[in-house]
Amino acid sequence: MALNLYKYHTDPTQLLYHDRTVEIEGELVFKTDDELFAIGDLGLKGTEITQLPDNLKVDGDLNLYNTKITQLPDGLKVGGTLTLDDTPITRLPADLEVGGDLYLTDTKITQLPADLEVGGDLSLRNTPITQLPDNLKVGDEIIGFKG
Repeated sequence: MALNLYKYHTDPTQLLYHDRTVEIEGELVFKTDDELFAIGDLGLKGTEITQLPDNLKVDGDLNLYNTKITQLPDGLKVGGTLTLDDTPITRLPADLEVGGDLYLTDTKITQLPADLEVGGDLSLRNTPITQLPDNLKVGDEIIGFKG
């Protein structure tokens, strides 16, 4: 399904406000005024979107590769892989949940949340992270950590 963002300008609480087409595998479901649910994968790779709404839930993968998003929203839950490679994000929310892999390659993130749980791989290639939190839980491998 392709979603034309230019039809939904300027309201970041509605997620969609840029003049590009975003490929979504699945469909968007607005469950409440405060939460947005994406059933399937949400691919925003290379778009000009700069923020996402609080309490966003993505059932599948969330791909933010090479976007201009500067911070992730509170309450973000991703059932699959979260790709943040090559974004200007500098920190992760304390309550972030990732069921699959978490890719942080080429970000400026300096530390991970104390109780971060990642269901798959955690990629830290080319990040300034030098220390891992004691309570970090990773289901598979930690890739590229040089601390």
